[in-house]
Amino acid sequence: MAPKDTPLIPGTEQDILRRQLLILVIIVAIAGLAWGIFSFGQDRGWGNPDRAVRTKLDQAQQAFVERRLDKAVSIYKTILERYPNHELATQALTSLATAYEEAGRLDDAIAAYRQLLARLGGEGSKADLRAFTSLQVAKLQEEEHDYAQALSGYQAVSRDFPGTDWAGEALQGLGKVYQDQGQFPQAISAYGQVIKALPKGFLAAEAQGSIGECYEALSQTAKAMQAYQKVIDDYPQAVWDQAQARLDALQAAAPIKAKHSKSKQARQAP
Repeated sequence: MAPKDTPLIPGTEQDILRRQLLILVIIVAIAGLAWGIFSFGQDRGWGNPDRAVRTKLDQAQQAFVERRLDKAVSIYKTILERYPNHELATQALTSLATAYEEAGRLDDAIAAYRQLLARLGGEGSKADLRAFTSLQVAKLQEEEHDYAQALSGYQAVSRDFPGTDWAGEALQGLGKVYQDQGQFPQAISAYGQVIKALPKGFLAAEAQGSIGECYEALSQTAKAMQAYQKVIDDYPQAVWDQAQARLDALQAAAPIKAKHSKSKQARQAP
């Protein structure tokens, strides 16, 4: 006689719920694993270093534009750590220095720019980038009031890249540092070199105005007026409201000073 089939005993509601939860956990785990694999692949360019670097540069640039500077710094550093010899590593290092600068981390920016200079070496094809980088270091040192190092940096750029806009900007920086320190004769000399090197450019017009400021600071009113007038006469393509305003002020003050001087002489007369 054949045995009767054992009837199936339905699980309790707790068993059913337990199985459903287990299935859900497995699904979530599989999804997480898939996402992790996908993220890792995206992060590493699916084995393609060039794709990985370009993707990360895009991500860093987006973070930079959105002013998420710490995130941008982190991504640029990751690129340099993972792909130090990639052809775009120089771009990543330049952008890293810029991100540090924008974040106000000037010491880190200077260090990054110096790393870039070391990487560039004496590569002739990168002369503009070397000049720009050296100039940025000097500007940041000036901003930190490290005037001795700033002067040295500006002098090096003007020496190493003669006849270029970089040299003119460096000479302008020299003049500004001297002027800020009250060394007006040295500042006038530096500004004069700017005008000699780049007589028709914007920097020359700016330098000529700065010469007027230096003569004012030295109480040499006549020379200051001449300097401001030269800005107006030699650079008509630019609107130099400040030069005109200073010239007007000095001209207005001249009769008062002359009258005061005559009155003083009359009082001193026997």
